Amino acid sequence: MAETLTLELVTPERLVLAREVESVVVPGGLGEFEVLPGHLPMLATMKVGELVAKTADGEEAFAVGAGFVEVLSHHVTVLADTAEGASEIDIERAKEAATRARDRLANLGHESQEQTFVFQSALERAQSRIEVVEHRKERKK
Repeated sequence: MAETLTLELVTPERLVLAREVESVVVPGGLGEFEVLPGHLPMLATMKVGELVAKTADGEEAFAVGAGFVEVLSHHVTVLADTAEGASEIDIERAKEAATRARDRLANLGHESQEQTFVFQSALERAQSRIEVVEHRKERKK
């Protein structure tokens, strides 16, 4: 049996995932990185994107929000503001959210930078959800 590490994916609302994995691919704040068993300890920021847990049975993808990742030699803890498994995502709702966010960004007048940030963040989260579902479909082919 291959060496594994424990992955915990946590949001403020719930424990999304706690399982043994062979590796995990994280959308790091400075770029995507993969964690394997025996990785050196580190703490990193995480941006909105796709997190992929790889097991002997295949891959499980999650749309995650911004957060932090703590890596120990055989344990990874991901603290994200949001996280949804590919099977939990309503693709039509995500597309509608992306359209709404694009419309709001396009129609901003002299609103504050805060409004721009809010709408841009909503668009990034919606696009991430759409990409996770699309990647899942591609992997099944």
